[in-house]
Amino acid sequence: MQRKYLTIIYSTVGVYAEFILGFIISIILSRYFSTNEYGIYTFVNSVTMFVVILVNSGISLSAIRLVSKYHGDKETTSHTVQKLRKKLNVRNSILTLATVLYFIFFYGGKDIPPKIVLCFMAGSFFKAQYIFLYSVQKGAERFDLIAKGILLLGGLNFLLIVVCVWSGQPLEVFFGIYLFISLSFFLLSSYFTRKYIVIPSPSKETENKTLNKELSIVKPLAITSLFSFFIMKQSEVFFLKALTNNETVALFSIPFNLYAALSTLIPGILINVLLPVFSKQKGSNIDSQKSHLMAKSLRFVSYLTIPLSAFVFVNSDLFITFIYSTKYAQSSDVLRIIVFALYFASSIAVFNSYMITANREKALMYITIISSLLTLGVD
Repeated sequence: MQRKYLTIIYSTVGVYAEFILGFIISIILSRYFSTNEYGIYTFVNSVTMFVVILVNSGISLSAIRLVSKYHGDKETTSHTVQKLRKKLNVRNSILTLATVLYFIFFYGGKDIPPKIVLCFMAGSFFKAQYIFLYSVQKGAERFDLIAKGILLLGGLNFLLIVVCVWSGQPLEVFFGIYLFISLSFFLLSSYFTRKYIVIPSPSKETENKTLNKELSIVKPLAITSLFSFFIMKQSEVFFLKALTNNETVALFSIPFNLYAALSTLIPGILINVLLPVFSKQKGSNIDSQKSHLMAKSLRFVSYLTIPLSAFVFVNSDLFITFIYSTKYAQSSDVLRIIVFALYFASSIAVFNSYMITANREKALMYITIISSLLTLGVD
């Protein structure tokens, strides 16, 4: 029981520390940069996020589920992590190179300097790696390791951002900070994973049909993650960048920063621990246990998100101008609309955790594909 409460505490510390630091940094940068610069920053960040999602799609979710399932068997856990990481490395190398070429051919010599592209893509290479390692740590329920890394390096990132803003550094320097912090997160998470979760050099792997069958979930989860990207705001950012200007991208992204903050602030803590908790359900009535847990989680989400959405809807103008300044006042109309998706987005996250652990990955994949196509059609 004590271990259970410690897991919740560490998960809460990690989520809140990451949220608070990231949110404050977004406010500082939005006020420091011009709307044009912040539009560039947002667009490059969206492309990078897309690449990281592609690299980790299916792999990170599989890592959480399988590491949780085999937790206690370090040999099997190590082989599982090893297999998943091979897939990750191949994807990461190919997609990072492809994205650099994308920026060169479509934006080379225009409004996005090459230094920004190289720093951000190199940083994203390491970000994809440490997000995978975080998934391994979540599967092992070592939220304490994640919390320690976020508190240490998240605090360092915040300090570097503040110093650069105070000294009036150009846009390129902030992307250099991103590269440095991403590399640091990767090194620290690698150290924690090797020391506390997996065997550094597992014995020679033998053919494990059960493990190979379990790894078959990577493909449907990869497709699900890929199409989930289009349901989020990133698809709109791509359209806006192609058809309008950087200022419009910035005005559109500000309310989504707040939306992401709200979804992390309260329901995010629950969602962060649900997948490993669902995976650990055992016994003859396992389906009943998972259904009961899902129902309780959905009620909890509704109690938190519905009043919060109503409050933000009424005070959207105040939220935008007070936090981000009056130059983003137009963004309040977007916030007023999207805040009502908070309950549905949080409920979907609960539903996804249930579907993944109930061996219904393909059904989840088809649902996500249909939703994504509808989103793109509306765009």
